[in-house]
Amino acid sequence: MKPEVDVVILSFNRTESTIQAIESALAQEGVRVKVWVIEQGTKSDLTALRQACHPEQIQLVELGSNIGVAAGRNLGARLGKAPCIAFLDNDADFVESDLLAQASHILGSRVAVVGLRLVEAATGKLDRLNWVYPDRFQCEEEPKLVGRFAGGACVLSRRAFESTEGFDEALFFMDEEVELSYQLVQRGYQILYHPGLSVRHYLSGENRIEWADGRYAHHTRNMLYITWKHYRSWTQVLILGLGYLLKGALNGLSGEAYRGWRSGLSLCRRTKRGEPLSKDARAYLKSHHDAYRGGVRGILFQEVLSKLPQARPASQNASHKRSNTFNRQASDGKNV
Repeated sequence: MKPEVDVVILSFNRTESTIQAIESALAQEGVRVKVWVIEQGTKSDLTALRQACHPEQIQLVELGSNIGVAAGRNLGARLGKAPCIAFLDNDADFVESDLLAQASHILGSRVAVVGLRLVEAATGKLDRLNWVYPDRFQCEEEPKLVGRFAGGACVLSRRAFESTEGFDEALFFMDEEVELSYQLVQRGYQILYHPGLSVRHYLSGENRIEWADGRYAHHTRNMLYITWKHYRSWTQVLILGLGYLLKGALNGLSGEAYRGWRSGLSLCRRTKRGEPLSKDARAYLKSHHDAYRGGVRGILFQEVLSKLPQARPASQNASHKRSNTFNRQASDGKNV
């Protein structure tokens, strides 16, 4: 019997590319696919998207507003019942025709996530903007156990996902998969990065948030919060915060770094003290993530003192108008 997979795609103002992502999921061989499209307030006409969604295989859920990446993915995942859940960005498609079949066979009692390789559709090169693995894995050809995965290019075990609290909806946008990774590792699960299974990312400029428009502030805030939530160490939070402030300054983003730092510390103070990562979970992360970062020197020079990857091709930057996304969402201190 063919494995069953629920594919969750979030839709927001990219109707044409969303339809292409749906078609990519339906074209997968060797699996029975159900696609869940979570429509989060697209401003343009949705007629084409509605016509592309057939209830027997594609369910369109129209929310009317943007509830965030974390909440949207949680909703899509919980609507389905298949043993495997795939999350695909709506400006991406699967490269291998049997990718979902291969990934579903890899998932098991220990492996909770198969992380996929993300490549730029225009160049075929690694998508550096969404790269979450250790840098030394960029040329890796064999599957490796890792400490995190890319949320828009992954296949998860439903059993493992449902053993967690799901994506933390306090994060709204960015790094929600890092936090879920910690939850999974805490429960004894493993995460596998498989460079032989790829997703093509078209890097759509539409609605993409630039580093200077809130992306870096979100990232700083969220990583401080995740560190506090799972390590419960103010020392680690403050050291990490200094690193993000320095990196922001070196990339001309001092204001964004400060806003993220301030919002992150505020969120940490409001978060109730809970159970930190277990000894086994920390050992797993140390072996399968920290060990590949090159120690203090590697972290300093490769991560802190380095340029941020560009959020979109330079040709599109010239016409981009600065937004106040971070400031609007941070106004209530909840949805950033």
